[in-house]
Amino acid sequence: MNMHDLPGSVPRKSLPAFVLAAVALFVTFYVAYLEIPDDVLRLAIYPNALGRPAAAVIDALVPAEHVRVDANRLLADGTSLGIVRGCDGAGVLFLLVAAIAAYPAPRLARVRGALAACGFVYVLNEGRITLLYFVLAHRHLWFTTVHEYLLPTFLIAASCAFFMRWSAKAGAGGPS
Repeated sequence: MNMHDLPGSVPRKSLPAFVLAAVALFVTFYVAYLEIPDDVLRLAIYPNALGRPAAAVIDALVPAEHVRVDANRLLADGTSLGIVRGCDGAGVLFLLVAAIAAYPAPRLARVRGALAACGFVYVLNEGRITLLYFVLAHRHLWFTTVHEYLLPTFLIAASCAFFMRWSAKAGAGGPS
């Protein structure tokens, strides 16, 4: 074993195949996601899967906010936060699940890892939406910086940490 074949790392000879498989899976997930009509996302998925849970957390933390959900928007006095394609956590989810699915680990480990990744990214994204609401409502001048730079960087770093921890546990080179 050399330094490039440590537990939790992709063996050097498998790295090109891992990268190609992960990229192919990411593109496949994203193309499928783009097939979902905007109205389905805006009127069904975003309000039910993302908006209402975030509104419930916001109101539990600060009941005076009285957040309501209208389609893909979180609304309160003077605040309207939209949840839109590309800002719904899908990209980071697809990236993480693609990496896990492509990783040379036993199939059951990859399935469990992908399911855990879905839960992990969902919780992170709900936290992101909740934080963005508070920033928009109470520190709106910070919104662009937090939304476009800080939170995307955090989501990617957290997903990388998740993958590193998962891959170290899953082990490389097992039967697929």
